[in-house]
Amino acid sequence: MVNGQKTWCSNAHLADHVLLIARTGSGGTKHEGLTQFVVPTGTPGLQIQGIDTMGGREVNDLYFTDCFLHDDRGRHRGPGLEAADGRAEPGADDPRR
Repeated sequence: MVNGQKTWCSNAHLADHVLLIARTGSGGTKHEGLTQFVVPTGTPGLQIQGIDTMGGREVNDLYFTDCFLHDDRGRHRGPGLEAADGRAEPGADDPRR
């Protein structure tokens, strides 16, 4: 279950899926215990709201309200930050694996 907000997510209103890095573990350093999730944009509890900018509404706020994410949506459980910055095993986030 996810509750929170992600800000400045480019073109989320056009996407089929968004990436979310959420804290799923406690302890360790602030960079440990993070998991990267692939979230379908139609998931109940996810609201996408455009942010007015000089360039239009290309960026968005994502609001997660009691948004249930299935375990199979979690990728790189634990080292989510390494996945986000490309340090994870190449192809590890490929859903066909």
